[in-house]
Order: sequence, then structure tokens, then C-alpha cells
Amino acid sequence: MKAKCTALVTFSKCLGEFPRDSTVEMELVTKNEKACEAQWKEVGTPQVRTKRGDFQIQVDDAKDITFYRHRRETINVFDMNEDLVATKKELAEAKKAVAASKDELAAAKKAIADKSAADAKTLEAAVAAAIKKLEDSTKTSIAKVNSDAADAQAKVDATVKQVKADAAAQTKSMEQKLKDSEAKSNKAVATLSTKVDVDVKKSIDDVKKGLADVPVHMWSGYPKNHNRGQNWQNFLLDYEEINTLSPYAQKVSGTHFKVLKNGIYKFEVNIMTHTSNRCNAHYQINIGGEWINNPTHTYAHSWKQTSYTLQWPVKAGQQIYSRVYAQPGCGNPYVWHSGRYSRFQMWYVGQYGKKCVGPQCRIPTP
Repeated sequence: MKAKCTALVTFSKCLGEFPRDSTVEMELVTKNEKACEAQWKEVGTPQVRTKRGDFQIQVDDAKDITFYRHRRETINVFDMNEDLVATKKELAEAKKAVAASKDELAAAKKAIADKSAADAKTLEAAVAAAIKKLEDSTKTSIAKVNSDAADAQAKVDATVKQVKADAAAQTKSMEQKLKDSEAKSNKAVATLSTKVDVDVKKSIDDVKKGLADVPVHMWSGYPKNHNRGQNWQNFLLDYEEINTLSPYAQKVSGTHFKVLKNGIYKFEVNIMTHTSNRCNAHYQINIGGEWINNPTHTYAHSWKQTSYTLQWPVKAGQQIYSRVYAQPGCGNPYVWHSGRYSRFQMWYVGQYGKKCVGPQCRIPTP
């Protein structure tokens, strides 16, 4: 095997003496075996020689041939050979591509020339068609404008005619409305005059009634006898001076009155009391079970006069009475003096007005 591998290496070196031949190279490759790989990498002695006037350098497969230039670049002969081979290949491909590009450029020029001629004809035809279309459209537009103008004039004439007719009709209608309004106004004035006459007459009658005498509904009276007691005593009114209360109220006992109709009532009292010493005397009115006033206060010795006035709303069915006080232990007491020294009076005043505000508006307004 070693002899075989040595022969292959010798054969390869011999081929190096001749120009490259792919057939011979393929023969060398087919004869080679992997077992000969070590033979190829054995280091032999490099050779430098001249042959037929040529300068030759020979080294084994595993060695390089390198040229050095002091302190500058290094050139590897085999690398340079590979670069030259690759460059030749790229140059051949570039020439081929340039030739193909020239063919494509020539074809493109021809296509552009052909298309330009066709486009020029097409553009000329399109421009001519557009001009004709524009001329036709312009003629049609002019005709339509003339037609629309005629229609508009006809509509304006018809509108003016209608406006004149409407104005005449409105004028006639307005004249009729004015006549009707005048007639209604005359009638309303006549009716108002009649109503004013009636209202004025009624007002005059009411004034006359107001000037006429109005009946007074009242009660006035006093106690016949002295009351010599003390403390609080219901005011006894057993002597009647005047009684015109009906039909608004009535006296139902010696001390109590009963209201028969809702309304405002007025009360006035004038009482004489007595104690030997300086002591208190009081008076209160009760309406419907409620003391309407806080007790009056009179502080004196001997005879004391107390006066009190009140107007108050009273409902039908409510009862009214009052009481008098003389302080105990003050000597020789008179809760009231008899006769006209101690008088009670009561009047019916009238009804609420249309409006009443306040917590004592207890009677509904009529």
C-alpha cells in the first residue's frame, strides 16, 4: 500500500510539469485512496530550479510558497492563484450578465419605441374625442340654459300673477275683518256701557245701604248683689240691661253665654273690687274651655277698679264665661261691687275678611 501511495504522489508531481488537464486530474483522484492521506502530507525537500529557461519552485502539498517584502506585505503564491481563478470566473459571469443586459436593453428600446408610436396615436385619438365631447356638451348646456331661462321666466310671470291675486284677496279679507271688528267693538261698547250703568247703580245702592242704620247685636248687664267672698269666683250677671244678641248668641245661665253663629265677638268689662289692705285683684275670660287672656293685675288697698276689652273669634256652639279674683286674708273683701260698678258687655262684630293669617284663624272664611 505504501508503495502504491508513493507512486501516486510521484505521479501527481509529474503532472505538475504539464498544463492542467481535467481528464488526467480525474484519473489521479480516482486512483487516490484515503489510506494515502498521510503520504500526501509528508514533508519533502523544497526545490528551486530552472527548466528550459523557466524559473520553478516546488514544495510538497502541505507547504506554501510565500514572498516577503521587508516590513511590508506578504504574498502567498497559492492564495494568489486561487484569487485569480475566482476572479476569472466572476469576470466570465459578469461578461455573460452584461451581454444579457445588452439584449434586454435593446428589446426594451424597441418596445418603448413601438409603444410610444402606439401611445401617440392613441393620445391623438383621445384628444380628438375629448374635444368633440366637450363641443357636444357645451352645445347641450347652452340649449339647457336657454330652456331653463324660458321656464324660469314663465314661473316668475305665474308667481307675480299669483302674488297680485293673493294681495287682492287679502286686502278684501282685511276690509271685511275690519268691518266685522268694528261691528263687534260697537256691540262690546254698548254691552260695557250697560254693565257699567248696572254696576254703578249697584255700587250706589251698596253705599246707601252702608249709610243706613245697622242693627247692633249686644248684651249688657251686671250683678244685682255684692260678692263678699275671696279667691276666684265666676262672674254672676243676673241683671240684664240690653239684650239684642239674637240670632248670634244667647245667655244660657247667670254666668254663661252660648254662641249660635261663627264670628268675631267683642267683650268689655269694668269691675270694682275691695280689700282693706294692699292686695291683688284679677279678671279672666274663658271661651270654649280656653282662658283667652292671662289674668289682669290690679294691686291696691280699699276699692280697686279693673277694666278689660277683648275681640276674639268664636265658633258656634262654644260657651263663654268669666271669673273675678280677690286675694284672701286682706280684710273686708268684695270680689265685686254690685250694680253699675261692675258691668259686663258683649257684641257680635262680624265675619273674618277674605284672608286671615295667624294661629287663631280658627273659623273658616265664608
